[in-house]
Amino acid sequence: MTKTNCKLTKTKNFDILFKIFQESTYYEKDMSKKFFMKMYDRKHTEIYLINKNQGFIFLHSNNDFGVYIRPAYQKKGLLKKAFLELVRLSPRKYYWGTIRVSHTHSMAAFSKLGLTVKGLVFAIDYDKIPQDSNFKSTGIN
Repeated sequence: MTKTNCKLTKTKNFDILFKIFQESTYYEKDMSKKFFMKMYDRKHTEIYLINKNQGFIFLHSNNDFGVYIRPAYQKKGLLKKAFLELVRLSPRKYYWGTIRVSHTHSMAAFSKLGLTVKGLVFAIDYDKIPQDSNFKSTGIN
């Protein structure tokens, strides 16, 4: 395996993680820090800062991984280096990631890592779900 010059530091510092996330194109203004923490503060999720604060990479127990890199450090090969370091630190039989279709640069980077498209994920915003007269909502969790 290739030696990387990328340092990953395990963290649960949600102040810095949320700040990095807010700079990403995934961030939606109505997303609260509490919701963000609910997504990532799981017992079986490993989260690493990339080179102190250039971004972060996470790995869930189901082998789902994701990367958020601050704009100033994007398109410099950091995703590949962080992924290879993650694989070194936490070897698994396989890895998979979810990327928004609009993020073509991320899809290209994942492809360069050797990941291939295995399916599609469909999503809908809660307020766009069709309602019928028998539907009783308990609200958004």
